[in-house]
Amino acid sequence: MTSDNPRAKEWQQLVAAQAQTVTDGTLFRGPVTVAVVFRLKRPLSLSRHVVHHLTTPDIDKLARCCLDGLVGVLFDDDRVVVELRARKLYARFLEAPGADITVAEAAPPAPAQSSFDLFSEVQ
Repeated sequence: MTSDNPRAKEWQQLVAAQAQTVTDGTLFRGPVTVAVVFRLKRPLSLSRHVVHHLTTPDIDKLARCCLDGLVGVLFDDDRVVVELRARKLYARFLEAPGADITVAEAAPPAPAQSSFDLFSEVQ
């Protein structure tokens, strides 16, 4: 599968380079969870009353680029990601656009865990 965005490869390389600065080279071997917050540049013309980022890029495309950038750096294949939490928002005034990415070993799921349990922790 390829991306329509010509900057996707550049973004993946940037994610990989930054991830390499915080790892000792040891890869996660088991299931992992990934949480990512994307901070995107806010257009100057946008009303301050607009609080959610509802335009492109799509959050799933952003997440895919991040996961692809982490392959070979933090894990062998992104199929080991068993939980993914993602949010996109506008960067605050004078805050640089970017992403905060957290990768951790996944805890075993609770018995009879429903899909609604995932959202009970989201604020």
